[in-house]
Amino acid sequence: MKKKFFVCVLVSVIFTLNSFSQCSISSTSGTPYTVNVSLEPVAIVAPTSCPWGYNYNIEISYDIVFSGTPQGNLYTLQGYLTCGSSSGLYFNLPNNGSNSSGTNRTTSNPWTGDLDCATTTVSDRQCVDLDLEIHGPGISSQRISYSASSGLPIELGSFTLSVESNKRILFFWETLAEINNDYFSIEKSINGKEWEVIGEVNGAGNSSKRLNYKYVDVTGIDVPTYFRLKQTDYDGKYKYFRPIFGNVNKNSSRELVVYPNPFNENLTVEFSEENIGQVQIYSLDGKPLVNTSAGEIKANGKVVFNLSDLKQGMYLVRSNEHVQKIFKR
Repeated sequence: MKKKFFVCVLVSVIFTLNSFSQCSISSTSGTPYTVNVSLEPVAIVAPTSCPWGYNYNIEISYDIVFSGTPQGNLYTLQGYLTCGSSSGLYFNLPNNGSNSSGTNRTTSNPWTGDLDCATTTVSDRQCVDLDLEIHGPGISSQRISYSASSGLPIELGSFTLSVESNKRILFFWETLAEINNDYFSIEKSINGKEWEVIGEVNGAGNSSKRLNYKYVDVTGIDVPTYFRLKQTDYDGKYKYFRPIFGNVNKNSSRELVVYPNPFNENLTVEFSEENIGQVQIYSLDGKPLVNTSAGEIKANGKVVFNLSDLKQGMYLVRSNEHVQKIFKR
């Protein structure tokens, strides 16, 4: 009897923390052949409006390649994805014994209480763990697990923006580590679905220290606009980070700006002088938690809140007509 052999290799190609995971499973009896399965969660399928939370599924890209001579159709080829606390999100794969590629969706339809359905990403939902089930001629029934929770080409500390009085936009971001990082791109969108590139900044290549980046968009904005950061490796692979929101304050020279976002303990809020007593932090159900008096007020319209007591999750920062979502790690 031939010795069973299978190798699971996690390839560090990240798209919004998506795992491009490759598994190779070889037959143990009969005519030798190998099945190579590559899987990548690529997008969240969700509604565009979610005032009370939403259900979602995951679009998964697959690539199935046979080497050797397959002995017929596979009996089973399917997978289960874990997104945060939602596990066992089932998806099917072609098992007809021939090379194939395409996309399929999970069918479990889990629910989240977040309100980010229009801009949520695979990274936001923490879809990083996969189980592959396979059974076929010469291949015993087995489940193979692998994770994309390590080997990230870049670790982002923060990504924020500030809209100046002349509508010019200043972007700031911070990386904690970089591997094979060629450059960053800034993209914008009016509807959160269709994006265009507005600028690029060279990356550091490889770094294990904290680095700060800045980009200035002189074209400015006239309407509320989404912005996102894209990172591209030297080999052309790329990933997206959570979009952020920019708006022109019609009533003052400074828009409400919060950073870092997501945050761990301290959150800085910048605001116009007339709003100095109006900044409040709310839970998603509208319960006020913190106001300006609880923070450390600094010069130039800034207040720093220590929010270490808040649980992990999403909150709202309000200042008169302006609202920003914040995320506690």
